Parts: sequence; C-alpha cells; structure tokens
Amino acid sequence: MKTRNIFVTITTLLIFTACGGGDTSKEKNKIGIHYQDFAITEPVYDPMNTDWDSVIKESFGTNYRVADWNDLEKFYYEKDGDLLVLFSSLNLKNYRDGVALTRNGEKKWSSSRYYYASRHEHNPPSSFLIHDEIDNFLISLGSWDFDSIKILAVKKTFK
Repeated sequence: MKTRNIFVTITTLLIFTACGGGDTSKEKNKIGIHYQDFAITEPVYDPMNTDWDSVIKESFGTNYRVADWNDLEKFYYEKDGDLLVLFSSLNLKNYRDGVALTRNGEKKWSSSRYYYASRHEHNPPSSFLIHDEIDNFLISLGSWDFDSIKILAVKKTFK
C-alpha cells in the first residue's frame, strides 16, 4: 500500500509540474499573441480606466512594456521589419483592427482620444484622423475615443 501511495504522490507531482503548477514567475502568465519582439493583449481593455503598464506586466511579464509608435518606426525603418507580417501575425488584418500604443510616451492625443496604430496598406479612409504614417500609409497612427481596444507591447530589450 505504501508503494502505491508513493507512486500516486510522485505521479501527481509530475503532472502538477508539467502543467506549470508551482511556477510563480511573472513570465508564466502570457495572455495574448506574440510575434518577434512584439505582443498584443488578447482581451480588450477600456483605455481610459485601465493601467496599461499593469496590464502589460500581468499579461506578458516584466520583460515587456507598452509599445510606442517610435518602436514601429524603428522596426520598419531601422530593422527592415515587415509591418504587414507583424500586423498579420498579431491578428490585425483589417484597418478596423487597431491596437493601442503610445506616441512619444503619451497615451492620448486629446482628453478622450487615445492613440492607436491601424493597417491601411496605402489607402486610409477619408474619415481617419492621421497623426503620422509609415511608408505612405502602410500603417497609420490615429486616435479615437474607444470603449475597448487591445494594447500593443514590446520587449524592453527592443532597441
């Protein structure tokens, strides 16, 4: 009977460990989609009533931060990154699939309009308020009064 109890105990511990039980590291909780140095939250958040930094830390761990428009520019212009592949990999396939980010560290353009990046593939809608763009409107920076939106993150080591 003791042998059976030891076997059950060891089996339970192995299953618990294999499923991630007991791991309390912040890196374990990765909620969202990842591509290279970038990640996007899978749930959407109310940008006005959400602490973006806390969401990114809780979702992706301490090695990530809220992405900035400058990170996308750097990815494209300095690292020759493919923005369409990045956006597709993050499941941002249409222009209405925007993602919240900062611009020069600021979340807002005005008191209620939050910055977001959107895929336009050189054809932004006429109603889109454009603050900046990359490669003749391949990707555009806009702002809107969102009820909810996903948040873009980048690894802190992205340089």
